[in-house]
Amino acid sequence: MKRAILALSMMILILNLNAFVQANLSQNIFIPSTGSVQYPPLVVRGRQIVDRSGNPVLLRGFSLWWPNVFQEEWHPLLSPERFREIKSWGFNTINIIVPWAQIERDPNQIGVYDESRLQRLDEIIQWAQDAGLYVVISIRFLNLWWGSWDDTSTAINYTLTEECRIRYGNFLEMIVRRFDHYDNVIGYNGWFFPYHGYGDKWSDPAWEESYYNYYTPIILEKIRSNSRKIIFYSPIYQGGWGPRSEDTGAFDSLTPLPDNNVVYCHKFHRPYEVEHESV
Repeated sequence: MKRAILALSMMILILNLNAFVQANLSQNIFIPSTGSVQYPPLVVRGRQIVDRSGNPVLLRGFSLWWPNVFQEEWHPLLSPERFREIKSWGFNTINIIVPWAQIERDPNQIGVYDESRLQRLDEIIQWAQDAGLYVVISIRFLNLWWGSWDDTSTAINYTLTEECRIRYGNFLEMIVRRFDHYDNVIGYNGWFFPYHGYGDKWSDPAWEESYYNYYTPIILEKIRSNSRKIIFYSPIYQGGWGPRSEDTGAFDSLTPLPDNNVVYCHKFHRPYEVEHESV
């Protein structure tokens, strides 16, 4: 089994989200003003995630990063048969990481999305649904427009602009509208991995203010305008690169979102001892 997991070249994760689910929530589900979505497959109730019958569900799964999804040389690793095999091992969830710049690929062409890659996501979500696997869609902000996250000055300067906020909101809304009809899609992380505090990078207070005061309301509004499903949300300073995901106290100081169907989670969601990044 271990060898088979290594062959996937995926970052495996175990999601024990109960510890991060907001406590003392009502059982009501937010109903959007638009759309005709059905009752969500899973919802947050108190400190648990439950199914439509009210039974608690513990998510166990793995992350698919953009090379797994979009790079041709990785495609043979993904197939309906492989997902059925993963299901037979006891996993029940896939966290699909969708980098913004891998769909809206040209930074100079606003609102022009790569339809072939959107169809690729359709295919993978359908494979997961056929195998009985839940899907979380997580948006990776920007990524590779400038070739590398090392070009932080360009990335940060653009991130702080109103144009970027509007553009990102439109992209997120498109993703939710496109994939919310899948019954196995249980929710969205509107900004996967918001913490970029490596040394002095992304440490400008203006960036933190922008994430909480501008992007967080956009994430909430764009998802909730089109979906009743779970919002997976991470504070900025809530983990590290060390041998385990460390609690920095950010959860205690975080103001809860004005929503009752939210899971608050670390950026990585997994213990390192089950992570395999390469063969």
